[in-house]
Amino acid sequence: MICSNCKTNKPENDFYIRRNRKKKLTSWCKSCLKEHRDKYAIQARIKGRCRTYNITEKNIKELYIKTKSRCQICGIAEEDTKKKSLCIDHNHLTGEIRGLLCDDCNVAIGRFKDNIEYIKNSIIYLQNN
Repeated sequence: MICSNCKTNKPENDFYIRRNRKKKLTSWCKSCLKEHRDKYAIQARIKGRCRTYNITEKNIKELYIKTKSRCQICGIAEEDTKKKSLCIDHNHLTGEIRGLLCDDCNVAIGRFKDNIEYIKNSIIYLQNN
């Protein structure tokens, strides 16, 4: 079967099955569909972030350049993160954007409720144990 996107002849198991259609298989192969979905997901995520933080795509690109696409706490590169995307960290009181964090560091700060004393106490705890 030939994928209508990449024009490559592939076996039928490289296509998804359509349950409620007369044509049983999708016209695009699985890899083309995945690539398309991934691209669309990235675009949708960027647009969602722009709405959430009231910023432009240019602001997001500048933030990535400034941080070299790395978490500002642990330094992990975006492509090495679990979610393959860095979180935009912001002050919950003012809404001001602070930078980019990996999911783990973002969740950790959230669990500490942005409280510096909690974070200092956790450092002391870790140093003593």
